[in-house]
Amino acid sequence: MKKTLFLISFGFFISAYGQQEVMVRLFTSYSIGQSWVTTHGGDYFLVGTDSEFNVIDTIDDLFQEDVLRTLLIKKVSKQVEVFKGGKSFGAYDGLRLITSKKDAHFIIQGKGAERIYNGQLLFRSYKDEFQVINQIAIEPYVAGVVESEGGHVTDVEYFKAQAVLARTWVLKNMNKHSADGYNVKDNVSSQAYYSKAYLQNSEAILDAVAKTKDLVLLDSKDKLVFGAFHSNSGGQTSNSEDIWSQKIDYLRSVEDPYSLKGSKAEWEKKVNKEEFVRYFAKILGVSSSDNQLQRAVLNINMKQREPWFEYGGKKVKMRNVRTQFRLRSSYFSVSNFGEYVLLKGKGFGHGVGLSQQGAMEMAREGKSYQEILLFYFEGTHLAPLNSDY
Repeated sequence: MKKTLFLISFGFFISAYGQQEVMVRLFTSYSIGQSWVTTHGGDYFLVGTDSEFNVIDTIDDLFQEDVLRTLLIKKVSKQVEVFKGGKSFGAYDGLRLITSKKDAHFIIQGKGAERIYNGQLLFRSYKDEFQVINQIAIEPYVAGVVESEGGHVTDVEYFKAQAVLARTWVLKNMNKHSADGYNVKDNVSSQAYYSKAYLQNSEAILDAVAKTKDLVLLDSKDKLVFGAFHSNSGGQTSNSEDIWSQKIDYLRSVEDPYSLKGSKAEWEKKVNKEEFVRYFAKILGVSSSDNQLQRAVLNINMKQREPWFEYGGKKVKMRNVRTQFRLRSSYFSVSNFGEYVLLKGKGFGHGVGLSQQGAMEMAREGKSYQEILLFYFEGTHLAPLNSDY
């Protein structure tokens, strides 16, 4: 297999083990100014770098004592400073925490629960933000994504389908954040990646990743697909253009009975009626006291996914309604209860591509990961990774 180097400022590498690597920014859902790191399972070396993580200095004596292997890394003005046992070991434009052991790992505390990762760890102050980046080979990254996205289940064929999709997605989006010096984020704006795979189903996840190693999903032109996924379709997936404007041939709306058996297939939410009607009126440029508009809005009753609400020759995008009222999906019907409306909805997420709960149900019913992927991505095919994509 020929490896392809993606050209960003410093962000794509071939690891010492011959695997492509990805740079994942951690804690991107939070604003942090420091993090604690504890190393395990092998020797680590901390080096000072310039702002692009090129090595300029080796920081000695940090791990000579096995008793204390915890560091504090803090943002200090436009640099990052490293402390151990309350003693400062200097401030640098950047830092790299490196190990030569493949199975070594570190525990990092930035915000929320502790996280565990393999690979290298990088720190820097960039555009007045404290950046923490995990440089990791693609396959263990994929395993971490599978566990973070759906590791609570035990459906092996689902794990395989999610692994192929996660691998395809990251290779397709390797330059997503190249302007900021990394490849992807750790949250759902990219793919959830909250740890390495190590929890109760990690052995099954790692096995699923190994058995699908280097497999990706391609479109009819042999190009990597945009591997979109969501939690639950509510019984029908969305066309890509209904959510993101661009029509993509393999992201077509499909009837999805499997998702109806998922825990997130249905939802309800109460919304202030006046506020709800006023939102539609503002977008449409009419008065919220317009009786015909009120009747139309208060009688929304979706039998299938509808991307638009239409009134008087104008449209309101339902995706925007979902965002405005923080709904689980844009697939819902309205019931009038005086001062409020009750929205009864289906599904969770944007609805484009693979439904995770639908895929889990397909796996339980004996469908293979190939069948799962081809059900949600019509007109696509699986192939080993090579340099043509």
